[in-house]
Amino acid sequence: MCIRLIPHSSYSFLILSDPLAYCHMDPLSNAMGVQLLPLSQSDKWLKAARILDMNKVTTTDTGLCFFKFRKRAISFEEYLVYLKDLAQSRGLNFEDMKYEMERSGRPVPFIDKKKKRKFKLNFFCIK
Repeated sequence: MCIRLIPHSSYSFLILSDPLAYCHMDPLSNAMGVQLLPLSQSDKWLKAARILDMNKVTTTDTGLCFFKFRKRAISFEEYLVYLKDLAQSRGLNFEDMKYEMERSGRPVPFIDKKKKRKFKLNFFCIK
């Protein structure tokens, strides 16, 4: 059975399945078989959700909040703490951020032009 929804007071989020997709876009996390989200993939997700616009929220802001964890990549639980900290530091609504990130969808798979192949995303299911 796959975990898909996190109930919320007014709507449900598919936010649990999306970090896994962005984790698999990171070559190091994917090769190690871990589900950690690095800053580069977080920024891609925030750009896709139109939160990181280089005016209200910049890559410097995301980096400052991210490196408080002193890690290269963080887990999903730490990522939620990171998002709350980013929202608080930039004066954004945390629930609106989560909603926009859910609406942004999954990342586009990377196409290796030299080998002419598409990397497939593998999603984990919890039994």
